[in-house]
Amino acid sequence: MNNSKKKLVRKERTTAPLYGRSDVNIRILGLTPCTGVNIRILGLTPVSTITQREGRWIEGFSMEGYGAGHLGFKYPELFGVVSCICSAAMGYDFWVGYGGGEPLKIIFGSRERFEANHPFTLAEKNAEMLRTKTLVRIMTSQHDTALKPSRELHDLLDGLRIPHTYMEAPGVGHDYKAVYETLGYDKTLPLFQKAFEQLRNVSKK
Repeated sequence: MNNSKKKLVRKERTTAPLYGRSDVNIRILGLTPCTGVNIRILGLTPVSTITQREGRWIEGFSMEGYGAGHLGFKYPELFGVVSCICSAAMGYDFWVGYGGGEPLKIIFGSRERFEANHPFTLAEKNAEMLRTKTLVRIMTSQHDTALKPSRELHDLLDGLRIPHTYMEAPGVGHDYKAVYETLGYDKTLPLFQKAFEQLRNVSKK
């Protein structure tokens, strides 16, 4: 193996996870904590991988869908694909009423910090790079509890002229497997086929 392609991820224990259920913080290049995000960060994990951004894809479901949007839109120079599935990207007012507002307080501390780190804000901030360099997908479902923010993100990206794929799975709720199975491979695989093609083109250079 080529040891020059190996990069390590520093793991830290924490009692205040940023996303999902994990209590392990992974610091990406020392830039930001992310926990419970359902991703493989190619080039950053302790294995031999392709190190170009086209080889790093991030996808997440529910709170991890929020995390995928947060990290992918904040660091478009790191990720070639961003896929948000049933993303729990609700606004500040929703989270104030969730769990008595305690998770919001632990994770963000203030409304200002929440808004600055919200996927919508980050998409606006980095729209130019996302518009030309990133493959973006939003998947949700007809009865998803987070349907509204997914539709709002779709409208926002349309307004920012950021190319993306948007899909709603009919007849299902907040269920990762059901969303994929209902939409079918003919609709869900093209994103990755296009991503592989981009990666092949970059690798040939």
